[in-house]
Amino acid sequence: MTKSDEPCLNLSSWGTARADLAAIAGMRKTLPTWAPKDTPGHFLKHADEQTVLAVSALDQAISSAGKSIDHYRNWAIIAAPRFIGRIAGTSTLERFSRGGGPAISPHVIPQHSLHSISGALSILLASRQPNFGVGGTGDSLAEGLLASLTFPAANCSGVWLVSTAWDPEPQLDDAGLCLNAPVCHAVALGMQLAAQNDACGQLRLMVQNGPIETERAVGWFKNAAGVCRSLVALTPGGPPACFAWRLPWGGTIVLNASEVIAGLAAAA
Repeated sequence: MTKSDEPCLNLSSWGTARADLAAIAGMRKTLPTWAPKDTPGHFLKHADEQTVLAVSALDQAISSAGKSIDHYRNWAIIAAPRFIGRIAGTSTLERFSRGGGPAISPHVIPQHSLHSISGALSILLASRQPNFGVGGTGDSLAEGLLASLTFPAANCSGVWLVSTAWDPEPQLDDAGLCLNAPVCHAVALGMQLAAQNDACGQLRLMVQNGPIETERAVGWFKNAAGVCRSLVALTPGGPPACFAWRLPWGGTIVLNASEVIAGLAAAA
């Protein structure tokens, strides 16, 4: 396989979000302006914390791109959370030990499972394309990127990849109360197969492991937290960020990202 045959997607927009537990509690009460008008205000009340941050990151990505929300109705949605449901799961087990099945909330499975993030985003976007969760472990970001590159896009105009992670991981007591100060991070990447004049980066799969052809520094991050910090640090007109992930079978995923040009033009 030559370089021209390697799977590749153009990055059309990206967004990030970071918040601690106290801030997330307030974020649950606010929905994006592009959410369907009939969406209940308590839509995020029982959502996992990583879902709340995913919505915020996607909102930033959509706002920075400067396109109508209708532009994204035909996009697939892939979510790649890291250890989603840990906080809710711990408290659920504690309640079950005291009260059995009747003490368990019916929201646990739909709101704190691997596919919960993509499902919530699909409802808010009124998407007409597939949505699913990928990974769920410490390697979920790389798995989500690979899924985006290999997703059959015949009927899709684009694909959203939203990856989330805590850093540091929450430390919980037996009752599910958090003992440290974790911060949740989310990154939303909007990608399309077709060439774009306003592309702000590129995602590529190097099938044969080899040197990464770039003079820029490369960041090797296991989860969304490191990528989120690097993207936030980008400056308008400054050098792009370059990330890479080695895959177990020998390939390498490379992501280049610059400041979103369309967003800068819209804000001017």
